[in-house]
Amino acid sequence: MSAIMELSGLRVRRGGREVLAIAGPLSFMPGEVVALLGPNGAGKSTLLLALAGLLPYRGSLRLAGRELLRWRGRERARRLGFLPQRVPEAAAFQVEELVGLGRYPHRSSRAVDARIIAQALAAVGLEESRDRLYTRLSGGQQQKVQLARVLAQVGLSPEDWPAGPPVLLLDEPTASLDLGARIEVLTLLRRLTGQGALCIVSLHDLNLALRAADRVLLLADGRLLADLRPDAVRDGACFEQAFRTSLMLSVGPDGRPRIEERWQARAQPMAD
Repeated sequence: MSAIMELSGLRVRRGGREVLAIAGPLSFMPGEVVALLGPNGAGKSTLLLALAGLLPYRGSLRLAGRELLRWRGRERARRLGFLPQRVPEAAAFQVEELVGLGRYPHRSSRAVDARIIAQALAAVGLEESRDRLYTRLSGGQQQKVQLARVLAQVGLSPEDWPAGPPVLLLDEPTASLDLGARIEVLTLLRRLTGQGALCIVSLHDLNLALRAADRVLLLADGRLLADLRPDAVRDGACFEQAFRTSLMLSVGPDGRPRIEERWQARAQPMAD
C-alpha cells in the first residue's frame, strides 16, 4: 500500500521566524487516524495549514505522490478536506445550504450532491436541523455543521472517491462538544478510515486521542518530539517534556495508555 501523504524537510516561516521544522521523512497511510498532540503553540495548527496547502513551505510535501503545490485548487479540494479551528461567521445560511458549499469543487449532478449532503448531515446527527439557520445553533451544533461540510466535500464512501481515498485535516473538531459527541465524532472518523480515508486531527484530550488514534505525533515548539503507536507507549517522559508538567502513565486492559497529571492523581480531600 502506498502512502497518501508524505513530507520531508518541512519548514514554515510566519512573521519573519521559523515556526515549524519537521525533518521527517514522514509517511501517512490510507486507513490511519493520526492524532496531533502538544501544548498550545506547539505547531499543530501550522502543520495542518501546511498539509492543506494554505501556507507557503520549504521542503517536500506530497499528496498521492505529487508535490502538493502542483495540484490545482479544485482537484486538490476533491481529495483533501480541511476544517480550521476557527470558522468565519456564516451569515444567514441554512444548515443544508452551508453543508452544500462543500460540493463546490465537484461537477457532480444535483442528485449526487443531494445524496452526499444528506449522508453528511446524517453522519453528524443533524438531519432534523437541515432547514434551521446556522446562526441559531449552539456552538457544538455549529461545529458539527462545519464537519459535515468537510465530509460533503470529500464524500463518505469509496463510491464517491473515484480518484482515490481522501484526506481529512481537522483542527480541534471536538473542542466545543460534550464527551458523548466527541466519541461520536471520533467513531465516525474511524468508520471513514476503515474504508481507506486518512484522517489527521489535532486534539487537546490526550486520553481520547490515545484511545482513538492509530498513531500520535507529539509536537512542541514547532518540532516533532515523537511519532508513536499508542499501544506501544510505556513511558510518559516525552509527554512530560512536551507539556512541561509531571504526569502519571498507566496502561489499561486494552493495552492503551492513560495519562494523568500527578497533582490530580494524588489530590487529597480538603480538611474541614
